[in-house]
Amino acid sequence: MPGVLLGASVTSRHSLQIGTWLRHHELLVALVVLGVFALFILLLLIPVLSSASYYAFSSGFRKSALGTFAAGFGVLIVGLASGVRIIEIAGGAVMGAVVVGLIVDQYLLREPVGGQADSQRRVS
Repeated sequence: MPGVLLGASVTSRHSLQIGTWLRHHELLVALVVLGVFALFILLLLIPVLSSASYYAFSSGFRKSALGTFAAGFGVLIVGLASGVRIIEIAGGAVMGAVVVGLIVDQYLLREPVGGQADSQRRVS
């Protein structure tokens, strides 16, 4: 009992509250530690998975981008005509995802033309 260990007389109700408080905080600490560990593992896996999945999805994305954008535009028009906000949001989100995907595909994930080894050879 916590009250006995501290040398104070504590009622059983109070010691029960302290025990519940400790269990909840121990659970919270365990969840935070688990979350930090999962985030650390995820941060280590992102570069590996992104480079592997980029090459697998890039060619298919280029082929389907125009159709997906047109479908999103159609959903947006239907949402505007019907006045249903969630359909408007869905159509705009699809169009926005395609635009962001094209920007990432075209400008952020491209390999350099000469490669990193060529640029290092020219410097030295």
